[in-house]
Formats: sequence, structure tokens, C-alpha cells
Amino acid sequence: GLHEAQRILDDVADLLPNRHVLEFERLTASIANDPIEQRRALVESARDLLRADGKVSPRERLWWLALRHRVSERQSRQAYMRPTTGQGHDLLDMSLDQMQHVTALTTYLARFIPVDESGKGLAPAGLAWFKGVMSRCGRPTDISPGSSPDADALMHALAGVQELSWMMRPLLLKAWVEEAVNNSAQGVLSDQTADALRLAAGLIDAPLPPMLEAHYPHKA
Repeated sequence: GLHEAQRILDDVADLLPNRHVLEFERLTASIANDPIEQRRALVESARDLLRADGKVSPRERLWWLALRHRVSERQSRQAYMRPTTGQGHDLLDMSLDQMQHVTALTTYLARFIPVDESGKGLAPAGLAWFKGVMSRCGRPTDISPGSSPDADALMHALAGVQELSWMMRPLLLKAWVEEAVNNSAQGVLSDQTADALRLAAGLIDAPLPPMLEAHYPHKA
């Protein structure tokens, strides 16, 4: 029943691949100022839309989490810097609990970074990406990911990573990005991989490293 729905859909389809997430950020920044009832309805409608075909892919869930995060009340308030008392400033300084959160979230992202998993599990590039990130965190180079976290475990892991110090979260994002480049064909991020990393950056409130920022056109 939306007026000019087809025209809007066509406009979205015509966006260049490296502008999808930019437009998403522009619109969600505007929507974050809407009444909370409207924002909740949008998040619920998006969830129902994703479930319409009876399945939600890991990548789709990331977009939904980013939508919920960006239009939440928290985003409407001024950003604050989390306390760092008692927290390390390097990935090697993570506590056991922090490492568990990072491992679970990285396991989830490995399902589509730098390429989508197959019916047989993680793609070789995804497994190599996971091991590369874990190595930077001080884990053994032959570590294997466990089972991918379910929805509840994913939210728990994400919340744990969000509570890392403001110095550690950018280091984790940098590890994700650099290992994605290292394990991408010809060392070039695909648009889908870049978008996933950018969405993940927003979820953990970490600034984009230059290597990822360079993938996108400069704002006019």
C-alpha cells in the first residue's frame, strides 16, 4: 500500500554496489530521530520480511542487527567513551571472557567473510580468515572454530565485544579488515565483504580503518 513503492524499489536496485551501505547509513541516521514506536515497528517489519522465505542468512542477520542498532534510542544520544579501568589496550591483553566473546563473534562473521560458507561449512577462505584473526589475538594458528553461535549466543557475544575498551575495539576491527584483505582474491575486498565489515564496525562502535574507508566514495 506504499505510494510509489515500485519506484522506490527500482531506485534502490539502481544503486551502485559500493553505495548500498552509505544509503543505509543515511536513512537510518534520519530514522533515528523518529518516535520510538515507529522505529520499533520498522525493526519488527524488517525482521518479518527477512523471515518471509522461511530462512535468515547470517549476512541478512548482520544487516538486521545493524538496523536495530542504528535506530535504537542509544544512537539518538551523544556517543560516550567507555571506561578503560582494568582493561588491556592490546588484543593479547584480553581476558578469558573477552576472548570467548571475540571468538564467537568472529566465528559468526567467518560464515560470510571474505566469502559465503557452503553447505559443507566455512569456505577455505573463511576458515583462513578466522585463524588469521585468532592468531592476532594470541590463539594457536591451528585453532578451529566451534559451532556458529545461535541468535541468543550471538547477541551475548556482540554485547561482550561492545564492552571492550575503546582502544581494543578498533584493533579488533583492524584485524578483521586486514585478514579479510589477506584472504580475498587478488587482495581486494568484494563489495559484500566491505559492507559486512562496515556494518560490524558500526555495531562495535569502532572507526573505519583507512583500508576499509578507501573502498567507499567520499561523501559530497
